[in-house]
Amino acid sequence: MFIVEQSLALPRSAAEVFEFLSEPRNDPRWRSDIRGVRVLTNGPLRVGTRIETEISFLGRQRPVYEVSVLDPPYREELTACSGPLRSSVITYLIEPLSADD
Repeated sequence: MFIVEQSLALPRSAAEVFEFLSEPRNDPRWRSDIRGVRVLTNGPLRVGTRIETEISFLGRQRPVYEVSVLDPPYREELTACSGPLRSSVITYLIEPLSADD
């Protein structure tokens, strides 16, 4: 298992950042490896929602991720159900920069 961490300070509230990050269709706007996204589960994003991504990784792949944790506005986890990194987990943690967030 490997861990990749990245952090970024943004002049936005935790709620605004979470709203953007938790919308799968925004992924190609901020992740250069993602070419497209398709939500496979109807309804609002929730634990159990499945998302197919088209990524450039070892060629072109279409792994499916499932939302395994959804704790707005601070945490979302996606677990890979298929693809080259099956069982890997992507975790987004949003931490306010001040108590006002």
